[in-house]
Amino acid sequence: IIDYFRIVREKYTFPIFLNGIIGTGLKEAGTHPGIFGTIVERNLASLYFDNYMRTEAHKLQSVYYMSVINEFITTKLETKPQYYCKDDIHLNLTGFQIIKNKFMEICQENNLPNYFE
Repeated sequence: IIDYFRIVREKYTFPIFLNGIIGTGLKEAGTHPGIFGTIVERNLASLYFDNYMRTEAHKLQSVYYMSVINEFITTKLETKPQYYCKDDIHLNLTGFQIIKNKFMEICQENNLPNYFE
């Protein structure tokens, strides 16, 4: 993923936003195809991946990484259900609002246009 954005950065100058990992869905392993491990294990892996992506994206010019995982999980690495749709996988509008607010915050901090206005 980072290599892709490194190549894009070489050719284009527009800002690139990478939406960070959100907490894993609320389904347990074996209840849905492609879900492995416990919710806590998946959230821990997501934290590691989020940290890696944030660190690597920071090295690229005009690449903005929106780390939001801490908004979607508890300190015990449990997923906060209030931000997910009834399918327990996708974010609801309240969850999306967190991402939108982070995007607007980064735009303001870096004097970029707010595309939601």
